[in-house]
Amino acid sequence: MQVANVSDKRGLTVGLTGGMACGKTTVARLWGAMGARVIDSDATVHRLLREDDDVRREVREAFGDDVFRADGAIDRPALGRVVFGDEKARQTLMGILHPKTLAIHRAEAEEHITAHPTGVAVIDSPLLFESGLDADMDVTVTVAAPEQTRIRRALTRAQARGSLVDEHELRRRNAMQMPLDEKRARADFVIENDASMDDLQERSMAVWLALARLVEST
Repeated sequence: MQVANVSDKRGLTVGLTGGMACGKTTVARLWGAMGARVIDSDATVHRLLREDDDVRREVREAFGDDVFRADGAIDRPALGRVVFGDEKARQTLMGILHPKTLAIHRAEAEEHITAHPTGVAVIDSPLLFESGLDADMDVTVTVAAPEQTRIRRALTRAQARGSLVDEHELRRRNAMQMPLDEKRARADFVIENDASMDDLQERSMAVWLALARLVEST
């Protein structure tokens, strides 16, 4: 494990990632309760799609009117069906969203560290490595779980939302993501979420304490 050199500044910027339904949001919530500033990448993307006129214009130019609702808002499920079915389309959308997403994350993390010099800013991002955001992080953490467990969790979550997505579609989407083993290999810390919630909490806190020691050493 090679953690980035943080000796030239105080505070810590942590990139948190994982595969579909690995439990990274649960880890982020636990760390948030410990005082971390959690920056949710998905929430940032949703806000850009909803509110940023430049993003909306570029999405319309790239994907057409079919991914917009009658009221002019982006139809996120329709857009998702397009990009999850076409790698080129997914890369196009990433090209539209990620420059602004990265800028927002950098600014929010810097704001927190400036205001709290011994604080921890956690960027919760499913595309941490794919987007290149990991290059800005002091430390990276991957939350991992067995594929069948993740598919089962994702299917249960989708059904609870009333989504019609099925297991085949979830497996297809999972296959389009960076392999979880690669995310494990690239991370400074790995939290395995393959047991109980108590186990996940214990493992998450062990990594949190390691992060706290890194902050203290700066």
